[in-house]
Amino acid sequence: MLFRYIEGLILSFRSRCVPIAFKLALTITLLISSGMILQGIAIVSDQSKLMQREMEQMGETITAQLADSAGELLLAGDSLRLELILNNIIQYKNIKGATIYSDQLKKVVTTGIVPEPITITQRIDSPTQKWIHNDAQLKRSVLLSFIRPLIFRDLTVGYAELTFDHSLMESARNSAIESTILTTIFMILVGIVVSFIIGVRLTMPIHRLINVSQAITEGKYSYRFNDRRNDEIGSLMNALDTMSAGLLRKEQVEKTFSRYVSPKVATEILQDLEQIELGGKHVYATVLFADIVGFTSMSEQMSPEEVNSLLNEYFTYVDSAAHVYQGHIDKFMGDCAMVVFGIPEEDEEQTFHAISCALLIHKLTKHLNEKRIKKGLPSVVFRIGINSGMMLAGNMGSKKRMEYTVVGDAVNLASRLSSVANGGEIVITKEIQTQFETTGEFVLQKHDTIKVRGKKEPVSTYLVQSLQADFQHQQDKLIKQIVTNLDVAES
Repeated sequence: MLFRYIEGLILSFRSRCVPIAFKLALTITLLISSGMILQGIAIVSDQSKLMQREMEQMGETITAQLADSAGELLLAGDSLRLELILNNIIQYKNIKGATIYSDQLKKVVTTGIVPEPITITQRIDSPTQKWIHNDAQLKRSVLLSFIRPLIFRDLTVGYAELTFDHSLMESARNSAIESTILTTIFMILVGIVVSFIIGVRLTMPIHRLINVSQAITEGKYSYRFNDRRNDEIGSLMNALDTMSAGLLRKEQVEKTFSRYVSPKVATEILQDLEQIELGGKHVYATVLFADIVGFTSMSEQMSPEEVNSLLNEYFTYVDSAAHVYQGHIDKFMGDCAMVVFGIPEEDEEQTFHAISCALLIHKLTKHLNEKRIKKGLPSVVFRIGINSGMMLAGNMGSKKRMEYTVVGDAVNLASRLSSVANGGEIVITKEIQTQFETTGEFVLQKHDTIKVRGKKEPVSTYLVQSLQADFQHQQDKLIKQIVTNLDVAES
């Protein structure tokens, strides 16, 4: 899981998209780093001030003690004992010099380093002096001098001065700074690791949400979250689960709906659910009626289950043929299938497609008949009528029960043509024949002139014999493909 997440981060960087985990880790790192740096500065500053104050207090205390013990000796002129005291004091590691001055500011006894760059008057005026000393080897050292008056019976009889090595405190302070810096760096590194882990853990559910959202966008609605969280992300997970379940249900309803009506019609209806109402519009379309010859007598000799199986099997082939040529099944009426071309989607070659579909239905029926005869099952033959013209297309019925279909004289004529056709025949009107009179796409033969109820003039009809050779070759390929797909579906 972590490897996939890191891989996702790399892909995000390549796509110039900064991952939220990186932003979160960077923010946490900056907060930790800023806090540690400020804390380190505060610690170093406090330690430096504390060490400075302790050293000054120590220097003032030792100098004051020297002044207390040296006052009487200075008055007595006991230089030997004063020198002994100073030699003992200078044995301390951090004391670099000691001097006893008379009340005339003359050196009485001195040992070690004396702050010569600063006059005695300046040192008395400012009892604590920090200064730089360079020895014979030009080695630089920072020194701190303290001077205190020698008081005997309220009289100033002289001055005592001690010089301390300030570099010890500098070294201690530098050590404190180094340790603080190392601690800060360590904490920053720990903070980076911890913040990255926290960022990964916090954003991993977000990436799962993104993946699920992408899956939903791609139409994969079966994914569900197995874990449950009692936070905002958990609420979002539950919402996505509910939404994907609803979309899955909607998809199932749409698929089921598409089985009851044409997929093209179902798509048009579902695209504009708010505008579903009774009514329609006049369109130019082509209608094909395919009717089974002698079905009534045949069904009387079969059980209802056998009739249902027979119709379903043959109508499956009819539906496949309609789909190939951009038509859609408007309805199945007993043993008759009504196929519409050019509506709801416009089709400039709707008439060509309708006739080609009719020829394909006959050929597929022949193939299916051969299979059924081998199994000892009854076979059927279709008679087909095709007509084109203006018709009303839209929602017909009532507000509670409606269907999308086409009605009009052109539809009635197509139905009438199928009723006058014989088994295996395809009957079209003179108007359709005229469209292909010069193109040679079909082999057509003049048929009967029929009288249609409601029309004053008789209707001239033609029979469709076959497709032109080149189109016939293409259709033969389609037949093999359709048969293969249907055989696979049946198995």
